[in-house]
Amino acid sequence: MKMKFRISGLREIEQALRRIARATPEAVQREALHDAGEIVAERARSLVPVRSGNLRDSIAVADEGQSGVLSQGGVEVFVGPQADGFYGHFVEFGTVNMAAEPFMRPAFDATRDEVMDRLGGDLWRPIEKAAKGK
Repeated sequence: MKMKFRISGLREIEQALRRIARATPEAVQREALHDAGEIVAERARSLVPVRSGNLRDSIAVADEGQSGVLSQGGVEVFVGPQADGFYGHFVEFGTVNMAAEPFMRPAFDATRDEVMDRLGGDLWRPIEKAAKGK
C-alpha cells in the first residue's frame, strides 16, 4: 500500500527565512555570535590545563581562525586558541606521546543551552519583525 503525504507551508517558511536573513544585518549577527562565543571561550579558559598560561590566554572569539565555529546566516566566528595557542589542538586531541586533555568540546557541550538563549535574545527582535513581513 502506497501512502501519500502532502506538506504545506514550505514556501512560506522559505520566504520567512529569507526575510530573517535580510532583517538581521551581518553586523547584528556578528555581534550576537561574538557575545555567544564569549560564553564558550570563558568556559574553555576555565577547563584548559594550565602550564604557562599561554594557551588559556590565547582562547578568544575571532572573525577568522581555525578553532570551533559558531555561525548564523552565513556569518561565522571562531572560538578557541588563537595564534599564541597554536598547539591547542594537540592538547585537545592528544598526540602519540601525550594523552588528550579536551577543553574546547566540553566547553561547547556545557554552554550549548546558554549560547542558544543568548543568540535567541540577541536576534529575537529583528527575527520577529522579519517574520511579520515588515
